[in-house]
Amino acid sequence: MKIKLSFIVPIFVALFSTFIISCGGDDGSGSGGDETSIALSSTATNLATGGSATFQVSNNLSQIVTTSSTIYVNNVAITGSSYTFTTAGSYTVYAKKGSLTSNSVVITVSDASTANYIKKVMVEDYTGTWCQYCPRVSWAIKLLKDETSNMVDVAVHQGSDPYTNADGNALSSAVGITGYPTAKLNRKTDWTYPEPSNISQATGMINSNSQIGLSINYTSLNATVKVGFRDATMATNYKVVVYLLEDGLVYNQTNSTSYYNGANPIVNFVHNGVLRDIITPINGDAVTAAGLVGNVYSKSVAVSLPSGVTQANTRLAAFVLDSNNNVMNVQDVKFGIDKGFDFVP
Repeated sequence: MKIKLSFIVPIFVALFSTFIISCGGDDGSGSGGDETSIALSSTATNLATGGSATFQVSNNLSQIVTTSSTIYVNNVAITGSSYTFTTAGSYTVYAKKGSLTSNSVVITVSDASTANYIKKVMVEDYTGTWCQYCPRVSWAIKLLKDETSNMVDVAVHQGSDPYTNADGNALSSAVGITGYPTAKLNRKTDWTYPEPSNISQATGMINSNSQIGLSINYTSLNATVKVGFRDATMATNYKVVVYLLEDGLVYNQTNSTSYYNGANPIVNFVHNGVLRDIITPINGDAVTAAGLVGNVYSKSVAVSLPSGVTQANTRLAAFVLDSNNNVMNVQDVKFGIDKGFDFVP
């Protein structure tokens, strides 16, 4: 049987046309409907002078269209998708792509030489899943979190415990821990027993006139910690400590307290802020002049995940120590986030 050519040609044309229509280019020019809107996002909205932000543009089709868009800072087009802010002030950033205009993002840039930072409080909880009275401090930390977000919690597990590690043991020894639970505020101050009745002791260490602040970019395992100093001439008197923490670890907790309804054990207790690694020396790396630009010191941090640690559940905590190992300020951030400085408005 013979097939007529006049029958084949229309089929081929139809198939070829379908192929052309269904194929598209990169950066948002593919199929999936009409592009009707674009949205701009920024890695930071609160910076010190000399700080940078990176912008991303997406469309209503969930496509990244940054490279085919133009980004404007205070109505002036920039090259690329990153911008360094050298002058304090308020900046309005938006993007355009063809006839489409994105939302505006406001970037607040403060002068690090005159800025006040919010001073947070750090709680280091020396604990263990085996420790019958340790839920008392866990409950106090819960109450503190309910009252303020200006705190950073660290759980240093000790003894016969699935979360014990060499760094935690070294820290416990360096601080001089002799019993459990022990809770330290800003590393050196004992949280007064019973801790749940002394929340005000912790909140009393929070203030809005710190001359030192921190930001952390933890969007990859190559993180960056920045320290802003109102007085840059004093910067080299300080040290920076960086912890790797993990949240959401589920393990039964022994309990001989009345907290958590007195359950013993507390089945499937969620352990947060578990110390997994001290990335720097226990008492920190010295701030060096080489890393100081203006009033901001930058430190690159290579994060190596220990075996069994889930990256998505991790946090970085960074804090600044003076020459007497007093905590001057602390910051933490979850993986995937670029956390800016906490300036006082």
